[in-house]
Formats: sequence, C-alpha cells, structure tokens
Amino acid sequence: MKPLSGRDLTELEILVGRLDARRNSDLQALQERIPSFVFRLRELAKALLIRKIHELSQKYMHVSWYFGIEYSLWKVVVDGPQRIDPMEAAELRQLSSEAEGWVHYPETAGEPLFVSLDVWLREYRDYQDVDNIKRAAKVE
Repeated sequence: MKPLSGRDLTELEILVGRLDARRNSDLQALQERIPSFVFRLRELAKALLIRKIHELSQKYMHVSWYFGIEYSLWKVVVDGPQRIDPMEAAELRQLSSEAEGWVHYPETAGEPLFVSLDVWLREYRDYQDVDNIKRAAKVE
C-alpha cells in the first residue's frame, strides 16, 4: 500500500466533512421528529389503557365497563395488586405513566374519557371523600 498524498488527504478530509455534515443533518431531522413520536406514543398509551380497563372489566366483572372500575383499578395502581394479576397491575401502571393520565367514565358521558393525572387525582380524591361519607352514614 502506498502512502497517501497531500491530494488524497485533502479528498479524504472533504469526504469526512461531508459525512459529518450529513450525520448532523440526519441527527437534527430525528431530533425534530421526537415531539411527534412522543405524542403518538402517548396517544397509543391512552387507547391501550382504555382497552386494558375494558378487558379487565370483562374478565373480572363480566360486563363491558363495570361502573366505577376505574377507581378500583387506580387503587391497584397506587397500592399494588390485591385481586388482580400483578402483571396486569404493572401494565396499568406503565400505560398510565406513558399516557400521563388515567381513564374516567362519568355517568354523563357516553364512553370512557382520558383525563390528565391532575384532573384524575382530583376526581379520585372527591370519590374517596364521597365514599367515606357513605361509609360514615352507614355506621351511624
């Protein structure tokens, strides 16, 4: 193999520069697409979360959507599995985390709705308050 000439070195430097520029351009293009990928991942996680809760309702309660199941399953997410498979609980936790929220099916809605964690935590707290009041009334 003969040694590289000055011209060969110059051409090699030009090629390396072009490769660097192309790599930087490709990297920038990928970075610009990240928000879109994240958005699509969240949307997919939302849909999968709704579907998973629906499946669990059918599996455990034998109905399409058992009224209030989202509260019971949230308790599983927070406190750990009690009556469902630990893998199902882990999947709910993962989907909720990826979607950054939870599913709620208000009586006035015609279908389950995805809500942000802030909205859900307020709803869940209100539900617990009402539940505590009902339990207290039964004791008296």
